[in-house]
Amino acid sequence: MGDFLLGCAEKAARVRIDTFIERSGRLPPFASRVVFIHSTPCSGGTVVARMLQACDPTYQNLCVYGEPPVITSLSLLSEKLSVEIVKRLALTSLRFSLHHQKNDQTIVYKCRLNSSRLIPYLHTAVPSILHCVVTTRSPDVAVSKLILRTSHETNVFQMLSRMRIEFPWLSETISRWTLMQMRSVQQVGPKDGFELAAALFIGSQIALEHCTPYLAIDPICFEDLMNDTARLLAPLVDLCELSDLHIPDAIAWKRTAAHEWRDDWDLCILDDRQLHRLEQLHELLRGDWNI
Repeated sequence: MGDFLLGCAEKAARVRIDTFIERSGRLPPFASRVVFIHSTPCSGGTVVARMLQACDPTYQNLCVYGEPPVITSLSLLSEKLSVEIVKRLALTSLRFSLHHQKNDQTIVYKCRLNSSRLIPYLHTAVPSILHCVVTTRSPDVAVSKLILRTSHETNVFQMLSRMRIEFPWLSETISRWTLMQMRSVQQVGPKDGFELAAALFIGSQIALEHCTPYLAIDPICFEDLMNDTARLLAPLVDLCELSDLHIPDAIAWKRTAAHEWRDDWDLCILDDRQLHRLEQLHELLRGDWNI
């Protein structure tokens, strides 16, 4: 099976865009419901996705996946391609990616921070796809976690911020981080790793707020969800066409895996100067984006 899928992927990678659109356009519509979970970085979106999958550990009625590579690529290319091409590629690529979906099986994609720019395109091209957002009321913690999770051995953001100053073309060549929220990164002009992480987080937060009209349910605050799981998870479970009877399974997973998310949730490595700067950048970007 692995060799077969690899062969299919290689063929798809080599086909011309117009040929791919034409052939994938022949595929049938999605067999059942498709849901996209969007979130700001390090804000609990992955925990929510895993909690949701715990509602159906058999994967029969619900499958939760990470963002498909095509969505990542289209997000980065959306400002370079025409609107019509992006919409057609989004539709045909998702049909190709989801042709294995079973009847009465909901597929959920946990998206990355740059996917928000595709929401309007997807809403127009594939209105059957439902979108929801996971947010946080602790941006200082989220930015801290973003810095820590990209700095296991090397301070990636520190390195990229220096490269943007000295070799901007090279920083965009070797990493997609700065491309994910290019507008906010350009407006901030980060001088260090902290400012780059802050620009990415705030840019993602504002972009998702712009997409509120396209959401199928109200945004889910991660902290509130952890404190009142049964009530606040219910709309998402219903969105995935599952019974509320599965919610206790999600709560059981939350308790079992508490060490995976609780230990670092209150962690903040930012000093007073950085906290003040985070507030300044928040006001700066919101002012520039007229929010």
